[in-house]
Amino acid sequence: MVARRKDKGQGLVEFALIAPILILLLLLAIDPFFKAVNIALAKYYTFQAAREASIFLADGTHSCDSWVRSHVSEPTLLMGTGWTLEIAPCPTDSSWSQVSGSTVTATFNWEQSTVWWEGPWTGAMVTRDVFQ
Repeated sequence: MVARRKDKGQGLVEFALIAPILILLLLLAIDPFFKAVNIALAKYYTFQAAREASIFLADGTHSCDSWVRSHVSEPTLLMGTGWTLEIAPCPTDSSWSQVSGSTVTATFNWEQSTVWWEGPWTGAMVTRDVFQ
């Protein structure tokens, strides 16, 4: 089949019109993807911190806070610029002991730089566990 003269290059023109829009959509999806990954990491990190705090046993040599921070891995956030971990109640006093059945709360806050969107973005994750 022979192509008619006026149909030549039509596909190239259509691609040239659509390609910038597709590339823009792809680039705009980068920041929400990083945010979703950081939410998943923060959820795991707070779970791990609350769990370690809930099984802490006061022996007079470690405080609850130092125990948790030594047993919880350092978070590796995508494009993360800063983070804080708060555990309550989990003081720095080495003689403090928890009451069995009470609740411990781990709160993880982070800030994330952005590539394309107005930023920085912030996020928070809270996880609760019961002292053993």
